[in-house]
Amino acid sequence: MYQQTDKLNRIKALLCLQEKTGGELAKYLNCHPATVSIWCQNKRQPRLNKLAMIVKFLKVHPGDLMQGYVIRHKN
Repeated sequence: MYQQTDKLNRIKALLCLQEKTGGELAKYLNCHPATVSIWCQNKRQPRLNKLAMIVKFLKVHPGDLMQGYVIRHKN
């Protein structure tokens, strides 16, 4: 079981690395910016369908969203 203090996703870090905002992500996902903020703070986690959309928006591997090291890909 996860505790509330555990950070499970790296959405905020990846947004910062790509110089994108939570507002831009919210617009892409067609959801409220407060929802994205809650995800970025790891208070709640997005559903799998939203995670898939986030991966597409950020153009990253799904594993990159999980806490840990960013996986580098050759293009």
